[in-house]
Amino acid sequence: MLHGAAAHFLIICVAVAGCGDPALSVSEIFANEAGPYRWLEGRSALDLPFAPFDPSRIAPPVEKGRLEGQLYLTDKRGDDDALLGRALFFLWRNGPGDLDRAESRLERVPRDARYWNEQALLLLARPDEFDALEAVDHSLELDPGFLPALFNRGVILEKLSLQGLAIEAWEAYANADPDSPWGLEAIERRARLLEPEPPPVRLESERRKLYDELLALKGASELEQLASRPSSVELLRRLRAVGDTMFERELEVRRAFGPREWLASAKRGELLERLYSETLAGKADEHGLEALSKAIEPTVSLRALRLLAYDAIVRSDLPAARVRLDAVERACRAVGCVEESVLATSDLGTVLAEQANFAEAEEAYRDALDRLPKGFEARRAEILVKQAQLAGALGTPKESQRGLIAAARELARLRERSSLAVALSNLGATARNGFSSAALASRTEAMRLAKQEGRSSTELIAMGGVSLQLAKSGRFDEAKALYERALEEGEARAIDGALVRLLGVAGQVRLLMQEPDEALSTALRVQRLAEDLDLPVQHRGALELAGRASAALGDVGSALHFLSVATDEERALSSRATTRIRRVLMEGDQTDLRVFLARLEAKTGRPDAAWELLASDRLRDLEPDECVIAFASEGGVLSVWSATSTGTRYQESELEASMQRDELVIATKRPWLLFPSDPVARGPGGPMAVSARERLGTAWDPGRCPAEARRVTILETPYTLVGVANRAARLAHADRAVVIARSASTPWPTRRDLGAGLVIHSPRPVVSDRLIPTLPAGPKEASLVRAALPGSRELSGPAATPAGLAHRAAGFDLLHFAVHGESRKRRGAASYLMLAGNQGYLQVGNVLELPLRERNPVVILSSCKSGGKTGDEESDGAGLPWAFLEAGASIVIAYEGDLDDRVALDFAQAFYPALASTHDVSAAFEEALAALRERWPPIVAASFALYT
Repeated sequence: MLHGAAAHFLIICVAVAGCGDPALSVSEIFANEAGPYRWLEGRSALDLPFAPFDPSRIAPPVEKGRLEGQLYLTDKRGDDDALLGRALFFLWRNGPGDLDRAESRLERVPRDARYWNEQALLLLARPDEFDALEAVDHSLELDPGFLPALFNRGVILEKLSLQGLAIEAWEAYANADPDSPWGLEAIERRARLLEPEPPPVRLESERRKLYDELLALKGASELEQLASRPSSVELLRRLRAVGDTMFERELEVRRAFGPREWLASAKRGELLERLYSETLAGKADEHGLEALSKAIEPTVSLRALRLLAYDAIVRSDLPAARVRLDAVERACRAVGCVEESVLATSDLGTVLAEQANFAEAEEAYRDALDRLPKGFEARRAEILVKQAQLAGALGTPKESQRGLIAAARELARLRERSSLAVALSNLGATARNGFSSAALASRTEAMRLAKQEGRSSTELIAMGGVSLQLAKSGRFDEAKALYERALEEGEARAIDGALVRLLGVAGQVRLLMQEPDEALSTALRVQRLAEDLDLPVQHRGALELAGRASAALGDVGSALHFLSVATDEERALSSRATTRIRRVLMEGDQTDLRVFLARLEAKTGRPDAAWELLASDRLRDLEPDECVIAFASEGGVLSVWSATSTGTRYQESELEASMQRDELVIATKRPWLLFPSDPVARGPGGPMAVSARERLGTAWDPGRCPAEARRVTILETPYTLVGVANRAARLAHADRAVVIARSASTPWPTRRDLGAGLVIHSPRPVVSDRLIPTLPAGPKEASLVRAALPGSRELSGPAATPAGLAHRAAGFDLLHFAVHGESRKRRGAASYLMLAGNQGYLQVGNVLELPLRERNPVVILSSCKSGGKTGDEESDGAGLPWAFLEAGASIVIAYEGDLDDRVALDFAQAFYPALASTHDVSAAFEEALAALRERWPPIVAASFALYT
């Protein structure tokens, strides 16, 4: 909610003397206030004097109030740089909520090169380096010679550990701006990347060196020299302290060798080295490795066992891989090898993830990280990469992206190029639809590193990713040449798992090149291979590719068959997810498949198939005055399904290119994403709201709901941003009732007798990322609930904690939250309600644990953005209304946008008396909106939504 914010900036200049000389420009103001060091590593679009960057000397401005006041006055007098300056100020101050304030200022800046450059700086501050690279590259698309963006590109590439590309970027900047201090800094940064600091000495690297020395021993004298060396004695002591006794066992075994045993051991060592190289090249000798796995030396037998497991994983022989990994674990329990045991556990997690046993995979990764001793940072980073890969498979790409960036940074510092290549290849795969620049950069660097290190599988997978990204950018000749070379190498090396993925890429590229016959042939080959190798995700992808190719060829029957089977397999995979959030995120990640299938069904005379495909169930029987409507966009096409008691209708229209390229549409892989959400935040009835309505239309446009429909149900998945549709419907016909339903079978909310309610208000948060004003309406709303529902109770002040709510929620038929709320952007934290205490964020995950299933309460979210941006891709959940309904609520009322405290009270004053007299939540809701329309602009009432 908002309260008393109107006078915020007026107070600044009244309270602080010297609000600035009107003659000073924004750049001059910053030049006067800045110290000898700059506070941002990057370079602003504002013309600011150069200062060196020193991360140890970063500090907010000394005279924060005076500087803010000066910038406010430049804005009032219409300085063109004022908005950029105010955004930069908030980046510099970087206090609670300042990054959101910076973003709100940038939203008012024209989308030119300067805007995208400052957006990149904001994303770096969040931090969100991957999206920052996309923003800065967009700046350079608009102005290829824009120096701030050229500089920032080098900074971002370094932070993403794309060091080869960063060297090129710094060289490009130095050539473009050779005589300036910025150019000199670029030269210095390039020099540091070309000659980096030596990696730190770690326990794992010392252990690896001892491992190699033991394998190279030729006789007893060498053994004693190695064992008696002070560094060896100290290393064995340190390893013993973390539970690793394998090398002590190795020394015992070798001390018993005679001359013949030493000769045989040397031969086994030579054979192991040869088989090691062959296995990494994809040509494993299983019989030879089996023999070595029975060797008396633990170092030899363990490496042979691990190579057998590696080969099985690469070949995607998952049952064999599990057997091999179990053998590694047994051997490690016998001889005390901690590192190999931990890695076997993490490899088991990878196998379990490939088999869609997600819960067991997560547990394996956690177990591996818990058991890994200190001093094994590279191994820890490798496991983090695997965890991130699983997060991506489970539909949480932002979580995956952050984990990969952190792992890559550590691997780059440790100079572990082979593992870094894997991390960067996976990072490229996390790119959201339309994010081509950052994905291409990550995969290109991964391809380069993997080639240097001889990592064939990683190189081939990265080559496939680069090829697909090139094709999506319209660079078809380059894409085709690259995937053909990758396929040739993959077949020559017989790396089946990588080959399946490469073939899938080849099929997608062929489809993008409008060669559907070749795409279909490739898809069928992938389908057969994936089935033989037990790769369910690749098998489902092959079916979808075959369906789309068949549709492009005009064979609708085959397309329907392939896509229907793919849909069934996708549902089976998502049903194995470990949490409800991840299950629904996985389902949403494949919504484009279901939308495409629903469109095909509609064109073959079965428009009603959409209800089960897109809205979970068959459509219920409708009354004559009802209409149910669903919107979806996929492939530049807006599809609309509408149903009445007489049947279902379907219509579609092409979206203009400018609509398809909207930054919010590009930024999400959500075919159900209608258009930019929350236009109210940019001004009631302003250009954004009008534009969104023009794109979507209303429920009563020709071919949709008939004029006589008095009740409209808008269907959503947790990914549907239905705010525009809800507002458009209410603004078009204020006298019609509108609800938002999760399923096509959900009945219209009717009369219901309610018992006591619980009002949660006036919490005292201990943890907060922004300044929290009080909400005077909260206690007043509580009194209205108590008057309407006898026996109601209040949970307020310090007691209004998430734990306190969880303890009491099961006993009430209505929960009313008069608190602050937020829908998160560009962060991993879920949307939340602000309650009291140290753990005061009631996030989506907490809501799902509330005991609501017995009484199925009505939930009123009298909070800002409680219904806004539900399903934001970068939230950990799918939105607060979805979470409460999933937890067991029967109805949720929420607000889409910033809710004024006075509006909240007016709604409650109309809603609760109507509820007390009618016992009908829907009817009371409509009466409350009618009352609001008498006092407030129509957009205010239209921003309330009833979810069921």
